[in-house]
Amino acid sequence: LGRPRARGFPRRRTVGAKAGESRFEVSKELDMILSNSPANASKVAKEWADEGVLKRFGRARLLPKRKYSDYELRMFKLNPDDLFYPEDKIITDVRNRILLAFSLIYTYALFSEFDRWFNFGIFIIFLAFTDQIAFGGGGWALTLDTAANSLSPQYRERVSIHEAGHVLTAYLLGVLPQRYSLSGLEAFQTDGVLNVQAGSIFDDPDATQTPTLTPNSYDNPTQPPDTIQRFSGIALGGLAAEYVIFGHTEGGDSDLVQLNGALRALKASRKQTKEMKEWAAVAMVTLLREEKDLLIKLAEAMRRRCSIGEAVSIIESYHSTPLKQ
Repeated sequence: LGRPRARGFPRRRTVGAKAGESRFEVSKELDMILSNSPANASKVAKEWADEGVLKRFGRARLLPKRKYSDYELRMFKLNPDDLFYPEDKIITDVRNRILLAFSLIYTYALFSEFDRWFNFGIFIIFLAFTDQIAFGGGGWALTLDTAANSLSPQYRERVSIHEAGHVLTAYLLGVLPQRYSLSGLEAFQTDGVLNVQAGSIFDDPDATQTPTLTPNSYDNPTQPPDTIQRFSGIALGGLAAEYVIFGHTEGGDSDLVQLNGALRALKASRKQTKEMKEWAAVAMVTLLREEKDLLIKLAEAMRRRCSIGEAVSIIESYHSTPLKQ
């Protein structure tokens, strides 16, 4: 996205020219590949992109990879503090309500039958302690996320926007999403992980190669994003989506932890880490501002639990002109 993409292009009626297949047919075929042979799905997607079947896969035009001054960040209407320091107010509110309700009910129960409920309180403390030691508080996090999903439509919307940001940026950067979840319960059921609100799984074959960061890694904007740049962009795609839609972020702490860990593993300096994160933030926010309507439409479809093939169909049908020639 070196320059804003021109608006007003007509919508395309088919995904591509592969034997006249429609978006629906390509969507079904992609879902079948993801179901039967997920390891080959990214290779197939790249082949279809080369053949012109998937015209938007890996076609993101990004801002040059370089350090951006505070003045430039203001020009892009980006406040890093609002993006890099998420505060999950809904989860905080739900936690406070649960603790208040439990305290009131437990206090009343103690007065009615002290011995029985005192022992129950000790048991709850033991469970909480075990959860913290064995699962890092994952059981409590799963409880809060499930409660927030049940009680707050705003929370469900925010999570769907966040995950749609990951899916959309990954696809436009040439990394195929394999599956996603919109709640901690879904993530636990599908992947057996705790302490997450939601999540998306991607397949980037190039990630098997060891990427490196060098002092001049931001100097050549004509080169396509390398592995670590793609990873950085996708990692911040959810936060960028929240920032574009809501003007601030609430979820995504784990995304930042994962990105910081990856950059530390590459032995990136503090300066390189800061520059990479700021570039990825500016690039993804700028990209998703251009795709804001598509982002909202994709999030709505994901709340209906659309398949990855259907998500690809939505992305491909949105504009007829690819982002990068």
